[in-house]
Amino acid sequence: WAARPDGHLYWFNQQVYAFNGVEPGALDGKRSWATQVHPEDSPGATQAWRRSLTTGERYNAEFRARGKDGIYRWFLVRADPVRAADGTILRWVGTNTDIDDSRRQAAELVRWNETLEEQVATRTRDLMATEEALRQSQKMEAVGQLTGGIAHDFNNLLTGITGSLELLGIRIAQGRLNDVERYSIAAQGAAKRAAALTHRLLAFSRRQTLDPRPTDVNRLVSGLEDLVRRTVGPGIEVEVVEAVGLWATLVDPNQLENALLNLCINARDAMPEGGRLTIETANRWIDARTARDRDLDLRVAILEVERKRHQREPGLLDLVGDPVELGPVQEQLARPSGLMVGPCALGVLRDVDAAEPDLAVVEGRIAVHEAGPSGTQ
Repeated sequence: WAARPDGHLYWFNQQVYAFNGVEPGALDGKRSWATQVHPEDSPGATQAWRRSLTTGERYNAEFRARGKDGIYRWFLVRADPVRAADGTILRWVGTNTDIDDSRRQAAELVRWNETLEEQVATRTRDLMATEEALRQSQKMEAVGQLTGGIAHDFNNLLTGITGSLELLGIRIAQGRLNDVERYSIAAQGAAKRAAALTHRLLAFSRRQTLDPRPTDVNRLVSGLEDLVRRTVGPGIEVEVVEAVGLWATLVDPNQLENALLNLCINARDAMPEGGRLTIETANRWIDARTARDRDLDLRVAILEVERKRHQREPGLLDLVGDPVELGPVQEQLARPSGLMVGPCALGVLRDVDAAEPDLAVVEGRIAVHEAGPSGTQ
């Protein structure tokens, strides 16, 4: 479009008429163009045009113009003066650029930025709710596994108690009172171990540390030997091989007793047709590379429980570490198929430094491996 020095518009191209839908020449004059401007934008556009006519500065304004369909669109309107050699303004030449889409996008971006904080807060709340649900699910899974392991441990302890009481009743019925005290002491020992397990559970719930101390593992095994023999029954041969000069091991003895008893009872259940159960202790030196890779000292004390029967079930090692699931009371308890190491057993031995320089205190680990087609260690 073009205008005279006094602001009288005298020429528009065809695109302007096509957009406004008016006859050519209808917009000519000083005020006719303002009728096509949105009422909210007209005062500012008119004032800016008057200022440019007065000062000769470039005209620059944004306003909404009505189209032939009655819908307003945003335009960037600019006009520059064309001057004579002496600086006198001869005319104005202007352009109208449709910026409606960009204005809408900018407005949408502003609205999005204004609500960004709220969106982030909402998203954060959703993520926190999802994480909390996941944590609850993990807690329930952990509780289920812990419950299975605890139930299995108590079942093993009760087996020792009930077995001793049954033998005690048989001896009394037979009039063989010489063995009464022996079986009574064994039952009391199993009951004390059950009480110790309860104590450890309470300690865990209060996040208290257990009681690891230098322990003579040979003496511990000897104390359990009689209970193990009676528990596994006459169909299983029990052999105890104690190393001479076994190094002291820093461990919670009650928990180690419980783990050892669990392994022996599980081994018994895995050999319904009978077999041989070997409990062995030993001192071993390991090479520096193995010690470094497994984060061990060069000296390790070994406590092995090995069972051998006529046939080994396939896939046995896959079951190691799974707690035994207990069925309803009226149903027969599910029997494990090997030397299963429950959650309590895996937490027995910990890495610690020697408390006394002159006492050989070494750490221990539980390892399970196949000992051929007929047994597991």
